[in-house]
Formats: sequence, C-alpha cells, structure tokens
Amino acid sequence: MRRTRFCLLCLLLFLHVDGRGQSLEETAARYDSLAESELERGNLDAYLPIKQKAYALYRQSGNRDREAECCIYLGNYFNAVSQYDSAVHYLTRMDGYARQRPRETSYNLMLTCLSDTYFRMGLLDSAISKERQSARYSILLKDTLTLLGSYRALGMYHRSTGHLEEALSAYEHALSLLAGGARPDMAEERASLYVNLSVLCVDMKQTENSLHYAGLALEELASVTNELANVQAYANLSMVFMEGGALEKAASCLHRSMDLAVKMGDKNMQLRNIGYLLHLKSLQHEADSVDYYIRRARPLLSEVQATNTLAGYYQAERDAHLSLGRYAEALASCRRLLQVGGVRQKPFILKDTYQAMGECCRALGQYRLALDYMDQYVLLNDSLMNTERDKALQELNVKYETQEKELKIVQMESEQRLAKARHRNRLILFCLVILLLVQLIVVIVWRMRKKNEQMLLYAERQEKALALLRSETELNLTRRYLEGMEMERNRLARELHDGISNDLYALEIKLQHELPGNALAGTLGYIRENVRAISHELMPPSFSELTLKEILKNYVDQLSDSTPDLVFTFRFDPPDAPWSIIPQDMAMMLYRVTQEALGNIIRHAEATHVYVGIELADASLILYIKDDGKGYDASGQGEGGGIGLQTMQERVAALHGTFSITHPAGGHGTLIKCTLHINTPLYS
Repeated sequence: MRRTRFCLLCLLLFLHVDGRGQSLEETAARYDSLAESELERGNLDAYLPIKQKAYALYRQSGNRDREAECCIYLGNYFNAVSQYDSAVHYLTRMDGYARQRPRETSYNLMLTCLSDTYFRMGLLDSAISKERQSARYSILLKDTLTLLGSYRALGMYHRSTGHLEEALSAYEHALSLLAGGARPDMAEERASLYVNLSVLCVDMKQTENSLHYAGLALEELASVTNELANVQAYANLSMVFMEGGALEKAASCLHRSMDLAVKMGDKNMQLRNIGYLLHLKSLQHEADSVDYYIRRARPLLSEVQATNTLAGYYQAERDAHLSLGRYAEALASCRRLLQVGGVRQKPFILKDTYQAMGECCRALGQYRLALDYMDQYVLLNDSLMNTERDKALQELNVKYETQEKELKIVQMESEQRLAKARHRNRLILFCLVILLLVQLIVVIVWRMRKKNEQMLLYAERQEKALALLRSETELNLTRRYLEGMEMERNRLARELHDGISNDLYALEIKLQHELPGNALAGTLGYIRENVRAISHELMPPSFSELTLKEILKNYVDQLSDSTPDLVFTFRFDPPDAPWSIIPQDMAMMLYRVTQEALGNIIRHAEATHVYVGIELADASLILYIKDDGKGYDASGQGEGGGIGLQTMQERVAALHGTFSITHPAGGHGTLIKCTLHINTPLYS
C-alpha cells in the first residue's frame, strides 16, 4: 500500500512539473488519463482524487464538454461505492448543458447512469423514466451499444415491479439489436442481457430456458474484463442455478462474485453474496457453513446502507434458520428485517415476513403473537391478491349456479326430494349470511387498525415538530452565547488596548525619565507589546474593509513570521471568486475557528507543516485546515481536544453548517473541515 501511494505521488509530481508549460486543458487531460489507468488496475482509492482533479481543471479551463464527461465517470464511481447522493450530484449538475449538446457530452450515457442510481436508491419510476429518455437519445445518436444497455436495464426495472410482459418486450428489443452478429465490444452487454433473461425465465417458471440463458451468459463472461459488471453478473447467475437445481455451478459463480467484491472493497456486494451463500448452504443442509457466513456478515451490516441489500440478506438469514428449525433465531432475523429503513414500503417483503413470524411464534408456543402476525399477513395478502380473490368468487358463483340447476333437475325428477332441496338452500343462504358477517367484521377491524395507524402517524409528526423546535431553540441559544463571547472579546480587547497598555506605556515613560538606563523600562515595553498583541487577537478584524480571504491570509502570514519552525501554506479556490459576498457573521465564525484550530496545532500537534484552504463552490463555502502532527487524541490531551473543539463545533452548528475532524489510517496528522451554505448567488 505504501509503495502504491509513493508511486502515485511520484506520478502526480511528474504531472505537476511537466505541466507547468502546458495549458490547463492539457494538464487536465493528463490527469484524466492517469485516473483511467488507476481504474484499470483496480486502484479505486487513487482513482477518485485524480479524477476530481481532472474535473476541476476542465471546469477551470472552460471545457464544459469534458467537464460533463467527467461527471459521468464520477457518478459511475459513486454508484459503485454505494454513495448515491454524490452520484446524483455529479450526474445532474451538467444536465441543462448536456441536453443541448447530447453528442459531444454523451448525454445518453449520463441519463442511463442516473437511471442506475435511481434504481439503486429504490426510485423505480424515476429510473424507468430516465432510461427511456436515454433510449430516445441513443436512437437519435445511433449509439447501438448504449441503446442495448437501456433495453436491458428497462427489462430489469419492469421485472422488479412485477410487469413481466413489459420486461420481456424490452429484452426482445435488445435481442433484435444483437441479431446482426457477435461483435467483441458487445460481450459485456450480451452477458448482462443473457443474465437478465435467465432471471426473467425464473420468474416466469421456465426452468429450462433460464438454465439455457445462464449458460450463454457464462460463455460471454469469460471474455469480459469489467470487474464492476462481473461481480453483479456472477451473483445473479448463482441464484438462477440454485433455482434450477445446479448447486455446483451456483457455488462456483458465488465464489467468483465474492472474490471480486472483496478485491474491489464493495461491502454492498459482499453482503448480498453472503445472503445467496446462506440460501445455498441451507439447501445443502450445511448448518456449520450457515453459522460461518452469518458471523462473516455481522461487520458488514453496519456499513451497508442499501435497503434492498439489507432486506435480501435478512430474508436469506431468516430462511436459513427456518430450514434448520431455529425458530427463535429466525424470529430475531425477521425483527431486524423490519427495522431496515424503507422495508415497510415493500408489501411483498412485509407479507412474507409476517407469515414467517407467525410460524416462528406458533412453533415457540407464543400463540398470541402468532395470531397477531398472521392477522397482519392476512390483511397484506388480501390487498395484494385481489385478482385471485375475484377469480375465487367467480368460481364460487359458477358452482352456485351449477348447484341451482342441479336442484331444479332434482325437483323435476322427484317431488319427494323438494323438502330436502329447500333445506339445502336454506343452509346455503345461512352460510352466505355468515360469510357476509365475517367480511363485515374484517372490514371494521381493518378500519380500526387504519385509524390507529393514522393516529400513530399524527403523533410521530408532532414529535418531529417538537424535536425541530428544540433544535432551533438550541441553535438560537448557541448564537446568543457566541455573540456574547464576541462582545466580551471586544470589551477585553478595548480594556487591554486602551487601559492596561496605555498604563504600562505611562509607567515605562516615567521609569525612563526618572531612572534612565534602567532595564525595568525595557521589560515593561516588552510586556506592553505582548498586551497589545493579545488585544489585537481578541479584537475582530474589519470585514467591511477586507474580505475573508485577505484576513485569513494576513493571519496565517503573521503566524508564519512568529513561528519559524512551522511551515504554513494558504490556498483559496477559485482565485477569482467573489469573496466579498460572504456574510460578515459567517466570515467572523470561520476566522474564529481558524484561530482556535491553528492555536491548537501550534500548542499541541508537534507539526512541521500546516495547510489552510478556503473553497467557494456553487452555494457552499468550505474551510480546510490540515497538519502533519501527531494527530487528535479523543481524551482531550492531543490536538484540538477539550473546550476548543467544542467551541468550534458550536460555532459551525450555529450557522447550520457541518464540522468534521478526521485522521489518516496511520494516526499522523489531522484534517478539520467546515462546510457552510451561502444563500447569496456567487455570480449574478
């Protein structure tokens, strides 16, 4: 790892030195090429900062086409590491420009990447809408490869929503594009299409066809080098082979996918594959293997945020416990599943979960709970099975009509059987009345539960409103405290400057007059200068005359002159930003945070170099303070510990900003980052 970092630093240094005589755009292109090289090596940690540097240089040079292209790559990266908010940020910021120049900016690719992001976030309607837009632009641009991917993705999205016919239609469009021949550059798309077709055939109960397409997908994957695509493909194929009974092939695919996920550091796919392995090992009745993979999943559960992945894992864990007769463990898995955010918006998962919880409680002798869970299962099942219910009622009507006809025939054949027929009819009518009463009771119970849910929802909203009010109150108190602190600083500064400093000066003059050459007069002068310096530090700078950039630069320069053993670096980005638009209270807060942080570094960090930077981007103002010292000690003995850190956090929170303090894995150095939102437009 150290060798990789060293090589990366050497390459960056080479680019910096070699790029001094080049334009910004040429330097950006070199960074762009280096980032892609790191991606091909699978070095994702190095890829991101280099790609972001290329993006910033393209933006600075005004090359908006390449800037938009970088947004696509960055969005894909954040999709791969499950940081979907960041992916949406990059994939939407150039939308207006890219829509006007679809060919130059690969706008269809931008749309399909954004569709993938929405799908991973569980926003299926948005995903389908963006993918259809991408397909239209791909047709316009005659981009067959991207169009093929759009049809494949649409098939997958429709299958996820249960619209199997629409999914099959999308896959047929994709197959028609492949009919022209086996192009090598389409191997990845062919493999993905065959994988999705095999999964669709599983949903449609076509086992033979699903295994056929899965075999074709394996053949294509042998020539695909894209690890991000392969890790998903092998995982999906493992489920197809499990459904088809080919357990050895399923195990082989799962181990390939897991090896790739571990290599890439993809925690989301690792947890998903463990869920599949639990299903496989439960089919093979290997209890020890089930326990092993459950233990292996535990550290991943706290790091994975994706709802679908967490829900899938807990379902697999539940089913594995049930297959082994572990009802208490299965019940615990169900309860953890219900705690996953977003699961309660997925009725099919809820239905299966309540049914499993009812079975577990019944097996454990908890009959009251079992009845409650089965009631919830019945309610969900009724709402999801309207079609089946209508069909059952229709069959009941047909049987009833048939019975009526038979009764008429019996009446015509024998008058002696008339009484029996009437009695039978009365029984049928009585049963219908009972059935109607039962249905009425079910409706009443359902309405009562619905009303209770509405009352609970209302109570939750009231609690949230109260919490918001408390938060606003705390922020107002913090602001008043900080304003009082500034006023007290100003008062102390004036007292020191106008009072004590002048008194010391008068005493110094008196001593010089009465006792010429006395060393005490020099000492008083030194003390007076220190008092004046302290008063100047306490006195806030004049932001009406200078900008935040100028005041911070002056402050850093003063510290650099007074601490020759410590090297200071100050940067501001972009250089031509309108720093004067920053509100005075925000500038004052950042100035005080910088004072506190640099004071802590000088006193405690034992550092040799300090970096201070401010960045103005869109509607955000960001302050970075980094040193190479011994790091932050949470006990309060190290850099930034104690009241100073708390004061910095309170200052940032008072302006609704975010404050973070982080450290490298080796424990050396500290990075402080403050982010504030600016309501004033940067460029009018």
